[in-house]
Amino acid sequence: MRAIDTNVLVRLIVRDEARQVHAAEDFVGSGAWVSHLVLAETTWVLDAVHERSAEQIATAIDMLLNHERLTVQDAEVVTSATEQFRRRPSLGFSTAIFPRSTIRYACARERYVCVAAINHRCHRLPVITRSALLVTSVA
Repeated sequence: MRAIDTNVLVRLIVRDEARQVHAAEDFVGSGAWVSHLVLAETTWVLDAVHERSAEQIATAIDMLLNHERLTVQDAEVVTSATEQFRRRPSLGFSTAIFPRSTIRYACARERYVCVAAINHRCHRLPVITRSALLVTSVA
């Protein structure tokens, strides 16, 4: 499966340039993977460049999660981050996604069970064994 870039994802959501929208749709037609970083960058562009509201951004993320040709990295993590973003949009989507997608799994790998941040409660994490974190490459 091919990975998708921020610019392609923005074209799919915003649909502002017909030629680029068509190219983006062709690219994802056979399936594409969306990383957390690309998703976060996309939300920044939707906010800063296209002036979308937090609710519009959250709706766009939901649409991506339900897209028949896109596979979103750790969809359950993105769903949880989107729910937090809806509750506290002033924090931004990237604040919601990155602690879950990076710190959480790094701590779990080392068998730490609590992550604390300034102005945030300690988040209890499930203990994940090292074998559960193995990633296999796909050709």
